[in-house]
Amino acid sequence: MKRILLFGGVALGLALAGLFGCGDDDVTNPELKTGELDDPEFLAAVQALDQSGVDDVAKEMYYGFQDFVWSIFMDFGPGTSREVPHQAQQGPIPVMWYDETTGYWHRVRSGAELGWGIMEDSLQFMTASGPSPLPAEDSLTECFMGSSEVFGENADTNLFRSRLYSFAWGGPDNPVLTLNGSQTTAQHAMITIKQAQLTAFEVSATSKVTGAVLDPSVDPVCPDGGEVTSTVTILTSWSTGDTILTFNGVWHIGQTFSTDSTIVVMDNGSTQWTYIEYCVLREGLAGFPMGFLNRRH
Repeated sequence: MKRILLFGGVALGLALAGLFGCGDDDVTNPELKTGELDDPEFLAAVQALDQSGVDDVAKEMYYGFQDFVWSIFMDFGPGTSREVPHQAQQGPIPVMWYDETTGYWHRVRSGAELGWGIMEDSLQFMTASGPSPLPAEDSLTECFMGSSEVFGENADTNLFRSRLYSFAWGGPDNPVLTLNGSQTTAQHAMITIKQAQLTAFEVSATSKVTGAVLDPSVDPVCPDGGEVTSTVTILTSWSTGDTILTFNGVWHIGQTFSTDSTIVVMDNGSTQWTYIEYCVLREGLAGFPMGFLNRRH
């Protein structure tokens, strides 16, 4: 395992150089039936969680934070706008500004490159003496971040997601981030995933991250310690081959992190499924390596 995390083809240390420096517990419910991992309903629920991003909340929060920090420390090229507050800009380059009154950085992205959508982020670096736009490594204590995303290509496809979370910084002698936060997700779509045709898809979820420890110097970055709990309402109707499955119900998902693996327990109120995911490296949306959890049945 390499001791460096890549982002955008450049070492994360370049983006964070001035900032960060260059469980085995039984979480199952004995009152529920034990489900098989090839159960069609379970597999359909897993598809819904994968599609909505609810299955990897802690990692998505980290990469969102990492991306914002990268944007703050990057040199801005032609067409960028740091000086035009509250004005969304067409094109891939965001509008960014620092608010001296609130002590938050703000970033807005919108336009045709997002299909149809707008993404808004706010980030505050906190020190013992208060907020700072660019704190030194030994003075940073915590980071607070909020984000919202709204996407849609037509009336049949849309996504709303909001996050509010914080990272406690361990300092130069303990350079790790401890994540706590929450996420709300609502998604409706009609899409094709591999060989399965979804004819109906609705996900509404609330997630809570508690004490997820992340080390930016490790490649890939996956939580070491902590947990995520989610309550998810899933309506799905999908077909693959001769199998047609439709269901609507409330699911509970618990993820307990331990080094490079995660114990996942899912239940629908009557049956529960338990499996382990392992941290692996794969390409992110931009084609660059990112750490993800890989399900092993």
